[in-house]
Amino acid sequence: MRKPPGRHFLRAGAVFGALLVTASIIGPAPSARAVECRDNDGFWCLYGKPDLADGGGLIGTNNDDTDLKMDGDWSFFNDQTRSVSNRSGSYLGLYDDIDFKGLMACLPPGSSMNSIGAGVSSLRIHPTSAAACGRAGGAGRPKPKKSEPASSPTPKETATPSERPKKAAKPEASPTLPLPSLAPRLPAAPKVDASATKPAAGRSGDGVAWVAIAAIAVVVATLLALGVGGWLLGRRRTTPTPVPRTATDPGAARRVHDALLLLAIDCEQERRDVPKVRAVTIDHAEVTLHLAAPDGKAPRPWRAAPGGMRWRLPVIEIDELSADVDPASAPYPLLAAVRPGVWANLAALPGPIALTGNRKAARGAAVEMARRLREDPWHGSVRVRMVGFAPEAVIESEAGTERGRVVFIDDGLQVPDKPPPGSAVVSVGRPERAGTVWRVRHNGSIVMPADLLVKDAGPASAGSAADPADASASAAGGE
Repeated sequence: MRKPPGRHFLRAGAVFGALLVTASIIGPAPSARAVECRDNDGFWCLYGKPDLADGGGLIGTNNDDTDLKMDGDWSFFNDQTRSVSNRSGSYLGLYDDIDFKGLMACLPPGSSMNSIGAGVSSLRIHPTSAAACGRAGGAGRPKPKKSEPASSPTPKETATPSERPKKAAKPEASPTLPLPSLAPRLPAAPKVDASATKPAAGRSGDGVAWVAIAAIAVVVATLLALGVGGWLLGRRRTTPTPVPRTATDPGAARRVHDALLLLAIDCEQERRDVPKVRAVTIDHAEVTLHLAAPDGKAPRPWRAAPGGMRWRLPVIEIDELSADVDPASAPYPLLAAVRPGVWANLAALPGPIALTGNRKAARGAAVEMARRLREDPWHGSVRVRMVGFAPEAVIESEAGTERGRVVFIDDGLQVPDKPPPGSAVVSVGRPERAGTVWRVRHNGSIVMPADLLVKDAGPASAGSAADPADASASAAGGE
């Protein structure tokens, strides 16, 4: 009896795939060496992979005297750089903004940096270190500059309107501050000679290895499709629809608002003040308060995580509020949305807050933050001021009793050194004395600050009310 042709074909394909796998194992391995900067002296290159890895080249050119901003036609390279090599005779300065203020590293001639944690927004390459990096040159390999603020916030700087609304002080209106223009902006960068940006031809051994790997991948994918396609189809039919994440649910802000109102009631019943909070997050299971200082005595049904730096409330514990609860009594009126499911307490952060990166993207992020400040349910009594923005972008309201104020200042205007109590200042661009710096990607999303969402300090004590199952973070919207 003849065997079915389908089974015969499947068996032959499996044998062929096994032979290819064996050949790839015993054959020469592809070269994994880190390529030099186009293998040419006089060039500098940016790579999209760490360790100058082959295949990650972004820019390679021998232009040794220019300024380059990663915006406009060059915006694709913003946030993409992970390593850099400088084989030119000039100094290469890397910056985390497009105004050449946030120096990340200064590479002398003949040096390289194999790992860059954050992207590069602009660069300068000039024969002297003063022109490229704004300082005297030094020997040795460069080290990337940290993006966090240079000093930790003091208690005065992290003041938050965590007291009851009746105790909050009314700040002075920020528009009364003088707003003269800053120094004129830097001229646009000259066009870079990108004649050598085409990648160098790979070696023949590397090409053969990659062809073999591609062939193996095709065979294995075909066998998997023939062998388990029916099982996957049956499983797909029986898999239930996942529950939508609360972080991106349109009702997430309302749940957070109800949780904050319950927090005020729970703390009042235990005759204590609400804690000082840096941020609030929500996911599909719980609302989390990220505290500015450890506090392990959370009122029930809130639970303190190990270390007391986070309080959690399960979403199912958010009860329906009675009609006598004042919606304006929720604490932390200056909570501002920085990404889905994450709100930062602007009043608890050192100010002013700078939005850096591509200016158009940073300006859009400021307008979006101002819009959310007016739409989220706890902001009915917050004053929003837009200084220097286009008239159609101005979002202001005078309704209700003022409990806080946020002033957004466009790029090129003077920014006050310290906001009044109960207020916050958000600037487009980096002022001279910024207290907090948030980098904005080209698509307008804010890069999550590493220290915004706190982590548990250690295991809970024997008398703590923390749930033992709270060993993992539940904050939504991580990087």
